Amino acid sequence: MRRKKIVPCLFLTVALCGCTTQTVEDAKQIEESKTYVSKYEYETDTDGKTETQAYSEEKPTFTDWETVTGITMPPVDYKEGTVKYKSMNEEFSMGAYEYSVTEAVITKDLNYAYEIMNKDSADLIVNDMIKAYPTGRVKLEENNFLWVKIHVKYDGDKDFKTSMQTFLIKSDDGHLWNRGELDVIQDEATLLYPKESYRTKDVILKAGEERDYWFLFSIYKYNPQTNVWYMGGTLGNDCNTNSIKHYSGNLIELKIEDKTNR
Repeated sequence: MRRKKIVPCLFLTVALCGCTTQTVEDAKQIEESKTYVSKYEYETDTDGKTETQAYSEEKPTFTDWETVTGITMPPVDYKEGTVKYKSMNEEFSMGAYEYSVTEAVITKDLNYAYEIMNKDSADLIVNDMIKAYPTGRVKLEENNFLWVKIHVKYDGDKDFKTSMQTFLIKSDDGHLWNRGELDVIQDEATLLYPKESYRTKDVILKAGEERDYWFLFSIYKYNPQTNVWYMGGTLGNDCNTNSIKHYSGNLIELKIEDKTNR
């Protein structure tokens, strides 16, 4: 008589990837080799002898934002005077630094990163996103990537770590809706150490530095004929549903350039 015991054991195989990554396809191959689950079946016979059978299965990737877009959230219609509507290229002060929104571009693919930033930064962003988007493209026709360029001036004499978390608001059907998700910010230091800064979207401003950052959002149902998109202007604001509902501050209207057919 045999007794069977199944013991799942998780092993992580880490692929080290440097700055040689060139495209989404390269990053995809690296990601596919990273993680898998091994299970061992132990069968014990009546003599107490144990036979072991092992098999492996690929660890499934987590469900990305696109698969939950069917959830309907209530509108976040702000009372008159609660928010101020601003335009791109206006300069805003965040105390320690000043910033302005200078570009907004919509695409279907991640490889656009290689056209707008240095290769090292593009590699980090593509490698960070490839698990959710294994083909390097959005999975549904109604989904898009929104790239927003932020110009930052920091006059401090010491490096400064700060959150640049923000959110998107879509004006549609006479209402304001919280739509879209900030996936990642182009910041080399924090992208290399995501455990500390991924959730809060921290960046490290270098002393006396003036530079551009690209924010990458996932958005749903972009239609320039029927809706207008805004970005929350108070960077570092908590972006849970309740905080966005009670937000008071600037909403920056995004003039989006459509490059979905590039």
